[in-house]
Amino acid sequence: MKKIVLGAAAALLLAACSGGEEKANGFITENVPPPASAETGDDGVPRDDYGRPYQYAMLGEPVPEFEITGQTGETLTRDDLLGKWTVLEVWGIWCPDCVADGPNVQALFEELETDDTVDFLAVHAPTSPERADEAFGKYGSVDAYFAANGYSYTYAIDDDASFKTSLNLPWVPSYLLIDPEGVIRGYRSEMSAVEGDAVSGFVTDINQVIAAR
Repeated sequence: MKKIVLGAAAALLLAACSGGEEKANGFITENVPPPASAETGDDGVPRDDYGRPYQYAMLGEPVPEFEITGQTGETLTRDDLLGKWTVLEVWGIWCPDCVADGPNVQALFEELETDDTVDFLAVHAPTSPERADEAFGKYGSVDAYFAANGYSYTYAIDDDASFKTSLNLPWVPSYLLIDPEGVIRGYRSEMSAVEGDAVSGFVTDINQVIAAR
């Protein structure tokens, strides 16, 4: 990935505005005031007319301690995120917007795989602990879902939604950009809501944040 060097303020402004004023489908690095058209729910999060959030409360906060199951059965913890930049997606097969974003996730993974600057990890989680047995829908597993759709990106399993809950996510799919110290530096919701080449735009946003730090 080619690095684009911008001043920190310019990088923040471009990232915050990349999704347009009305739709909350861009990449953000700080919680700027939402547009006047935003609707605020009981959780206090301003959202667009589809329900996507304009803000994410944990920007600038460290990722909480966690234990999730890696693709080959190993235990992954917060320590596995340290020392490198990571794009972390939280998603579920039960989520229609997550399924719609699948091709974009695969394309993003392949783009990031060409450079060792940024790792990628998709964490599959149920909607809640009470509905954990419904997490994989008709497929029964992530592997079966991948086989049916031709996906190969790196994933882990949050069996009881504890990791998802600890991140206080207002939406799925959610994408977090995490710095080498384990701090959340960027957030966006699904790429499929963006017109044009959402993956290329997201990679550019990622590079701008990395170059500015």
